[in-house]
Amino acid sequence: MKGPRILRSVLLFAIAIAGSTPAVAQEKSDFTFAFHGYIAGSLYYQDQQVFPGNGQQAWLVLSQANTHNRLFGSDVRTSRLNFSLAGPKVFAAATPKGVVEFDFSNNAGPGTFGDASLLPRLRLAYAELNWGNTVVRFGQDHQLLIGSSPWQAPFVPASAGHLAYPLSYQAGEIGWRLPTLAVYQNMPVGGGFNAEFALAVMRSQWRAPIDTLAPTVAGSAAGSATVPEWSTPVTSHGEESGLPAVEARVQVASKDYRLFVAGHYGQAHRAGFGVDEAVGRPNDIDIIAGQVGGRAIIGPVVVQAQAYTGKNLAPFVGNLVQFQADDRGNVHEWGAWGQLGFNFSTELSVWAFAGTSDPNDQDIRNAGLTRLQNRTYSGMVRYLQGGFMIGLEYLHWLTNTTNAGTPEANQYMVTGAYVF
Repeated sequence: MKGPRILRSVLLFAIAIAGSTPAVAQEKSDFTFAFHGYIAGSLYYQDQQVFPGNGQQAWLVLSQANTHNRLFGSDVRTSRLNFSLAGPKVFAAATPKGVVEFDFSNNAGPGTFGDASLLPRLRLAYAELNWGNTVVRFGQDHQLLIGSSPWQAPFVPASAGHLAYPLSYQAGEIGWRLPTLAVYQNMPVGGGFNAEFALAVMRSQWRAPIDTLAPTVAGSAAGSATVPEWSTPVTSHGEESGLPAVEARVQVASKDYRLFVAGHYGQAHRAGFGVDEAVGRPNDIDIIAGQVGGRAIIGPVVVQAQAYTGKNLAPFVGNLVQFQADDRGNVHEWGAWGQLGFNFSTELSVWAFAGTSDPNDQDIRNAGLTRLQNRTYSGMVRYLQGGFMIGLEYLHWLTNTTNAGTPEANQYMVTGAYVF
């Protein structure tokens, strides 16, 4: 029995010594992990159905109901998570970084309770090389059209419950996300200002290809009708142009001021892959856009505005989300929005927004489309402290159409959100 007692005493002594010895400092990792996000829950009341979805995903009105026109709902779909990992220096002292961001705006999952089992949606996925004032990005990122860069956030109106589906979409702003190769150059120009130049090359964009999926026999091993399986290559008319799209932007910004101008050119080959453009076949069309935006913070007052013009802008969530058929002509449009904010304190502020997107009426009719113009108005009271905001918002939409008059909708929303 003496042996076990001695062994136990030695073990207890060793544990005591280990516990009293200062921990050896861990070696600092060469990798830096970052986790950011926007988690938002909203309650809302509406008097019409809105597009593309009720609650946090509202942009415009499709129809007018005159009886039992009331909805009460709740929404978390635009909550997003952003993960990044930066590593040790490479390529002449560049910091490499990988970024992935997703939200839950892919709508409901399968089944009776799908609206409480939301599907994730990829937003960003890019690899970055950062030399400080020079940055190169490979992968899916925001278009240059909306002003975002390694040093600036996307240029969208202030909101609590409408950040992923901004108030300004279908009301004065265009731009989305695309796989791209982009180069950014930042230059300090004095007075607290920086000038930024950016150039991006990407695939030409048109309507996403659609693969028809036939239902499968329940219980079979063939798969599910809710999960498409790509059996043959399917490409969009943008890719079929055989040409890249290009974007360029100039931006000047300081802590209180920001101004940018951006442009885009691409092409769509609507005759299809393996088919030449010829008489009796759909013509190639150009996709051209220009957008300008600016913000000024003067004491407690914030003034910001944006405007765009171009043609065939449906790929950038323009043209009131309408793609013309392959045998129809160009659709030109313009849009603009403005927002005024007043900060009573660092926490409490009020905001007013107005915007419109207005495709050419005759172009819309010639293309056989139905939505002519959308106008959005919004007011918000917001309390923000330490990244947590509570917002009370009112939105009003009017959408001119060729077939349903001018339906209107109202939404009242309260949102609690944490930005980190």
